[in-house]
Amino acid sequence: TDNVLPSPNAMAVGNLLKLSRLTGDKGYGEKAIRTAMWQDGMLRDRPESMPYALIHWPLLMVQAGSPGAGKSR
Repeated sequence: TDNVLPSPNAMAVGNLLKLSRLTGDKGYGEKAIRTAMWQDGMLRDRPESMPYALIHWPLLMVQAGSPGAGKSR
């Protein structure tokens, strides 16, 4: 969960999304999606506990809709 500092998983999602955008490598975006899916239960049950992860949610949805995103599921 996020506290004063974001959780390591939330940081990983954010960094993977940035890497995907900067390098054009969709593999990073797919890893971000898999990491976010792993956190799904916590986000669904207690979204207030992970504000940093929620900040990246709109970008994750865009990535999930991109070609090739379904391969990671």
